Parts: sequence; C-alpha cells; structure tokens
Amino acid sequence: MTRRLILFILFVTTTALHATEGRAGGLLLGYNDYGIGLGNVERVNGLRVNFRDAGLKRVNGINLTLWTPGDNPRAVVNGASLNLLWAGGRDLNGISLALVGLGAENIRGISFGLVGMASSESIMGVAVGIIGMGSEELGGIMIGGIGVGGERITGLAIGGLGIGGNYIRGIGLGGIGVGGEVLEGIFFGFIGVGADEMRGLAIGVVGVGVSESRGAVISALAAGGDDLRWLTTAGLAMGGGSLTGIGLTSVYSGFWDVYGLTFAAWNRVRGESVGVQLGLFNQAKHLKGLQLGVLNFAGNNSKWLRWLPIVNWNFN
Repeated sequence: MTRRLILFILFVTTTALHATEGRAGGLLLGYNDYGIGLGNVERVNGLRVNFRDAGLKRVNGINLTLWTPGDNPRAVVNGASLNLLWAGGRDLNGISLALVGLGAENIRGISFGLVGMASSESIMGVAVGIIGMGSEELGGIMIGGIGVGGERITGLAIGGLGIGGNYIRGIGLGGIGVGGEVLEGIFFGFIGVGADEMRGLAIGVVGVGVSESRGAVISALAAGGDDLRWLTTAGLAMGGGSLTGIGLTSVYSGFWDVYGLTFAAWNRVRGESVGVQLGLFNQAKHLKGLQLGVLNFAGNNSKWLRWLPIVNWNFN
C-alpha cells in the first residue's frame, strides 16, 4: 500500500513538473496531453478546467471556462465547450453552451447562447440564441429570439422579429418578416415577405413583395411583384408588372400584363390580357381572351364593342 502511494505521488509530481515546464499557464494531470488540465493548458484530451482561455490550441473532450476568452485564433474544441460567460475560438464542434454567447469562425453541433452567437464562417447543426445569431453561412435548425441573419441560410430558421440573408433555402418563419435576395422553400412573415427571387411558398399577413415569383404568393392584405407566376392571392389588392397563372383578390387587381386568370372586383390590365378576367369591372388595353363581369372594357375591340355588359371577348 505504501509502495502504491509513493508511486502515485511520483506520478502526480512528474506530470506537474511536465505541466510546469511545458505549459506555464496550467497543470496537466496526465501524460502526453491525456488527462485533466487545470488552468491554461494548451492541449488536452480529456477534461480541461480554466478561468480564462488564452492561447488555447485544442481540446478533445470537455472544456469548462468561467470568464470571457482572450486571444485564441487557433483554438479547436471537439466535444463539449461549457462556458459561464462567453466561448470563443476557431472551431467549436459538438455541444457549445454559454450563458452570454458564442463567437468562433465555425460552430458545429448543438449550440446555445443566452444572448446569441456570431461566426465569421459557419454555424451548422442546432443553434439557439435568445437574442439572435449571425454568420456567413448557417445550416440546420436556427432559432433567434430577435432574429437570424447570414449570407446563406439552409434549413429551418425561426426569428422572433425576422430573418435576413442573401440566399435562404428551406423554411423561414419571421415574427415580423423574412427578407432576402433569393428565397427557396416556405416562408412566413407576420408583417410580410420580401425578395428579389422567390421559388416556393411565401405567406405574409400584411403583404408580400417579390421581384420574381415562381410558386405561390399569399397575403391577407396585399401582394405585388415585377414577375409573378403560378398563384398569387391577396385579401384586398395585388399588382405589379406581369402575372402568369392565377391571381385572386377581393378588391383590386392591377398589372401591366396578365397571362391566365384574374378574379377581383376591379381587374385592370394596362397592357395585354391573355386569358380570363372575372369581376365587377374588367378593363384591358389589349384583350386576347374573355371578360365576364357587370361592365367590361377591351381597348383593342372596335369602337362599338369596347364597352359591353356581362361579357366581352377578343381572340385575335
């Protein structure tokens, strides 16, 4: 028993001397980077406990810190990064938790920041920030209490206020709205949805505005765009440049050109209407199709046939 105790003391003393010589900021209870690191140990395979990280290189296991980090441009944590305030480094892989927030070049796995998280390159996996998060690229499930923002967002993104990005693909739910240059998937904004290009389904309670739409645009109040295709429906009004497909609203539909079917109390086409207009008052500068309503106007008909009740037509 005495012999084992002496051997254990010699082992601990040896590792302590090794840690003191090679890692002036901490103590490694182990050998060849394996074991328990206490203090600012640069490399640990196992458990590492430190007050404040500075100059950290790699942890394979669990890294537990209490204070905001110093300069850690090469820090990589594979496993679990548990931080009382803020976690930082180059790569955080696995489970990353911080009461304040997370900041790294890449964050992968399951991450949570009470305030939020920021990454210069990517956030991948399941990420939750009570205030929000931002990165060059986000993928997986992203939940921001206020918002989610990035150059490229793929997966499910939920923002208490909104979501914004250059390219968003997947499902986006914004308390106020969703906005981006290109949207592909399903998007909902309590106020609205806006994009240069939208392919999929866009739903806005107040409005939806997109330059180009390939899919379905649904709004409780108004919808508009330069080139709307497939289905466009709005509670009160819709309008814009060109509509191809089906357009449904209650009060006013106004486009330069329509190719398909429009339904509204007042259907107005300033250019060419190819298809069918259904409403109380149907108006087309150049009609190639059919108008059904109380009063119909086709500007390219002969003088006495331009204004007709019930039905008007021109198929030339």
